[in-house]
Amino acid sequence: MRKHFTLYFIVALMLLAAPEMKAWEGMPTPRLKVDGRYLKDTHGNIVNLHGFAQTYSPWFNERGTKWNNYDVSGCLTYNQGLIDDILDVGWKMSFIRLHMDPYWSNTPGCQPDGHELPNCFNETRFKKYLDEVFIPMAEYAISKGMYVVMRPPGVSPEVIGVEDDYNYAQYLFNIWDIVSKHPRIKDREEIMFELANEPVRIRLADGSEGANTQAHFDVLKEIFQPIVNRIRDNGFQNVLWIPGSGYQAHYKGFAVNPIEGDNIGYAVHVYPGWFGSADGYDVFKREWDKQVKPIADLAPILITEMDWAPAHYESSWGKGVTGTAGAEGFGANFKKIMDETGNVGWLLFTDANLLAKFNPVAPLPDEPYTFLNDPEACPWPVYHWYLDYAELYEPRPDFEYLAELPTNDNFRHWNLRPQWDWYGSPAPEAWSLLERAGYVRLKNIKISGNITESNTILTQPIFAYPNSNNLSYGTVKLDIENMKDGDIAGLSVFMDEMNYIGVELVDEEKRIVSYINNNKLVGPLVSGNLVFLRSIVNTETGNLEFYYSTDNISYSDLGVDLLIEGSVFGLPSGCKFGLFNYATKETGGYVDFDWFSTEREFSEEKFYPAEFDAFTEESLTVTDLYLDEGELITMLTKGTKKLVVNAVFGDGRVEDVGLDAKYTIGNDEVISINNSIIRSFEDGESSLIIDYTDPLGKQMQINTNLHSTSFPLTAEFFNPDIWEKGSFDEATKTLKTGQWGFGGWLYDGIDLSAYKYIVVRLGGANTANADFRLFDETSYWSSPAIFKFGDNQELIVRLKEAKKDNGAPLNPKNIYIAGFWSNGTNPFIIDAVFLSNSQEYDAGTSIQLPGLSSASLIKQEYYTLSGQKLAEINQVSGLFIVKQYFSDGTIKAV
Repeated sequence: MRKHFTLYFIVALMLLAAPEMKAWEGMPTPRLKVDGRYLKDTHGNIVNLHGFAQTYSPWFNERGTKWNNYDVSGCLTYNQGLIDDILDVGWKMSFIRLHMDPYWSNTPGCQPDGHELPNCFNETRFKKYLDEVFIPMAEYAISKGMYVVMRPPGVSPEVIGVEDDYNYAQYLFNIWDIVSKHPRIKDREEIMFELANEPVRIRLADGSEGANTQAHFDVLKEIFQPIVNRIRDNGFQNVLWIPGSGYQAHYKGFAVNPIEGDNIGYAVHVYPGWFGSADGYDVFKREWDKQVKPIADLAPILITEMDWAPAHYESSWGKGVTGTAGAEGFGANFKKIMDETGNVGWLLFTDANLLAKFNPVAPLPDEPYTFLNDPEACPWPVYHWYLDYAELYEPRPDFEYLAELPTNDNFRHWNLRPQWDWYGSPAPEAWSLLERAGYVRLKNIKISGNITESNTILTQPIFAYPNSNNLSYGTVKLDIENMKDGDIAGLSVFMDEMNYIGVELVDEEKRIVSYINNNKLVGPLVSGNLVFLRSIVNTETGNLEFYYSTDNISYSDLGVDLLIEGSVFGLPSGCKFGLFNYATKETGGYVDFDWFSTEREFSEEKFYPAEFDAFTEESLTVTDLYLDEGELITMLTKGTKKLVVNAVFGDGRVEDVGLDAKYTIGNDEVISINNSIIRSFEDGESSLIIDYTDPLGKQMQINTNLHSTSFPLTAEFFNPDIWEKGSFDEATKTLKTGQWGFGGWLYDGIDLSAYKYIVVRLGGANTANADFRLFDETSYWSSPAIFKFGDNQELIVRLKEAKKDNGAPLNPKNIYIAGFWSNGTNPFIIDAVFLSNSQEYDAGTSIQLPGLSSASLIKQEYYTLSGQKLAEINQVSGLFIVKQYFSDGTIKAV
């Protein structure tokens, strides 16, 4: 039976993307995007890439034995063959790091100033071989089911800056300007860029050099942000991987001042010995968390160089062993830490020629190990780890029909996706995404005469897609176990009137029913609790058909369809799919929709992982909010600190919600907060209000205070082991150094020149011959300025007059180490260390004549004219200063 009606219809014309199914070979390569701290595919699935690297030069291709003399064909044949061989032996590679080696772009005969430095770069040659070598290799890797991360020619100079000896920032800008606007690259969704290789030290505007202070990261941003902006202006929108300093080992400052824009990740290098990995898991993890985790909390990480093996194999860059996860060794701990971080992809930097020779068959018990099958070398364990990763982090294929707005939904979020709208205004208790995670539940809370009276219809527009034979599909998977007598639930297509296919429960029998053109048709019985319902709309003719299935494979129709006439596409404006459930006899029944899809063929297993983080109302409701620091946060001046805001949820889970919190700062001259990283500018105090709103809208607040000091006496910042093993008790402020040891503070370089004095006070007798020292160089073995207590418990450091023990003046603008040396025989208490410009410490000028006061004298302290505190008056003769404390708070010196 057909019904005719004509209304104006505007259909949004959507792009049809039919992906070529490949992989390792078989792995889909949809466009990837950065979503928060994760790299994700088009469905929102987390993707952590795993792969290998290739460099296209004779030397790196088996030391010049395979091709030379700029032989393009020989280079391509050899390296494409390696890709084939690597995949043939079973490696699950999802990406390749492609080095645009300077062998091709350097002027022949020109000698670089150092290893792969850019002084011989020839732009004409680079463009030529971009076309002839690098792009063909990228396209070949893509054809085999791999993503490609392109790296610029060569390595960074030892020192780079906004201005440096090689004008390296401009060099990188030119490289990426050429590459990103190339017509064979800019629209390739499988290609990404790593903007530089191994920056080491960074030059600041004042000419100083370093690697790991906030100022150095600010300069790195000045270098890379214009490059990112130009790449985006050229139309390339894929992921960009940003390197850090210190050979790509330092990243913490990017958390304070990250690169701006979409699809930004960070490229890191890791080798045995780096990040303290030679000292076992605990140190490795601590240093990783210090240097990389701050940015890994914000953006995805890609390890673009890493390998290891025992040194005697002479086949790896890194020298180490696999070891045991959580204990000693490198490889197993590397994997453990990357897995714990959760958003890290990585590659094996081992020569591709060796990977191509891998044999997955284990050696016999009496066979000697080789580099490729020794469990303590990287190839053997990594091969098998990659097999596991392929199951966990494989990108899923794109939907066949892609729209500017999403259409498919498996309801794995506690909020409705933006494509959905309600017909009518359902009561909040009539539906839920929380009662059963991964489903939308429609509940009958009232009796309705027909579908439109229920006001509980979840709708989205019907789109027309080109190259789809003019057919627009809508399919649902429906759980009908909890229907009650008289309930009808299913899938509708409607505009002015409702037409639907569904399931009706009558007298304990569930049957397929349809309602078309005001006529109800009763179909077959449904024996189980799961049913699949489908509508197909011909967007050219307006013909509508309904189908049902119990297995999502074989679909049957009811033999009745409907003709919807309209404009050029055949459909009237406002025509929508609808998910519905209504009661005709009693309330209390409900149904659960597992998914809705506009694909011709859809299953969750094809597009989504089987497991996901299920949620409940309790798991999303915050019940408490607290800081580990309590009511006072202590900061090291000029330093940064990750603020952990602990939210306790109704299910008992505790989560750091610092990135989602809002902050109100009382004194922005002392601190700032960005991405939950506190940055301290100067000694001082500030109030801090922290507000957090949970996913369901409940709000909680913390009021706290922050103290920023150059000399915090806390275990977090005070290091008792700067030289020799010592101990520090934060509660009692007691330090015991090792024998002839030193404990104190390490800085990235702190400027104390705005102050006249450092006041250093002990809290008891100096029984360890302790003194206080300042270093204006990074090494503990450089010459310090030494200040002795003698028999006193307080000393005044006059910064502008201080000299080092070699006679040179101390430079208070750059202090790198401060603290206490002692002979280590006894512990001693540190009462306070603080900066001051107070006149009370001015020798010869701080004497004040006592005035008349009714306040009583509380105590007196005695000082020499040079400011050294004396224990008792009977220990001195001659002139001295008496410091008097009165009950009204007055302090006088006489």
